[in-house]
Amino acid sequence: MAKQRATTYRPELAVSRRRFIARPSLVTKQADWYVDPGASVEKQSLERVSLAITNVGLGAAKDVKVHWSFYIADAVARLNDLARSRQSDAVVSIKDGTISLNSSDMGKVTSMWKNQSTTTHDYLLPASAHGDAIHLQIPHAFQLIANCFIALAFRGDGAHSFPELPTLDLSLSYLDIADSRHYAKFRIHVSLAMIADRGESFHAELVPTRAA
Repeated sequence: MAKQRATTYRPELAVSRRRFIARPSLVTKQADWYVDPGASVEKQSLERVSLAITNVGLGAAKDVKVHWSFYIADAVARLNDLARSRQSDAVVSIKDGTISLNSSDMGKVTSMWKNQSTTTHDYLLPASAHGDAIHLQIPHAFQLIANCFIALAFRGDGAHSFPELPTLDLSLSYLDIADSRHYAKFRIHVSLAMIADRGESFHAELVPTRAA
């Protein structure tokens, strides 16, 4: 009986796929990621891409803690190797939780990863009770790394030697109304559909898979 009652108020969080368009920034030489407006929309989307977290369970989720992670050291090492193989002067470094790009053609950008990796949300009501989704912005540091991989790879042999893009891990922890904590982990893949210009413009989809 107690188990049945627990099931009736247990929340369950799900992550939706999201298509997006990357196009050159007006401020930096990097690509900005925007929601794909679809063929039926004439104007360009000005909405930055995010992932929707929906509560598909029966009970409310409280104290929703969000933690992003990816293999930064490995990504930086592979990216610098790729830059050398493409005869680019681009150098990416990480120090004290800050990722920096220094490049004559891709610009100079600094991203404070340590300030992007965690957020907390007070509650998330069930979708069945018309609860709104939580929209999580993709960390800028991950976008920077992915942009560099795509641009450098496309300037070489294109799709014939395209490297594996880093994946982004999303860990969620949250309380139910009885204050029992639950956990979920998703791995986010960037699935490319089209690349244009010198790699600064592309169409892609963020594809989450349940990891735990």
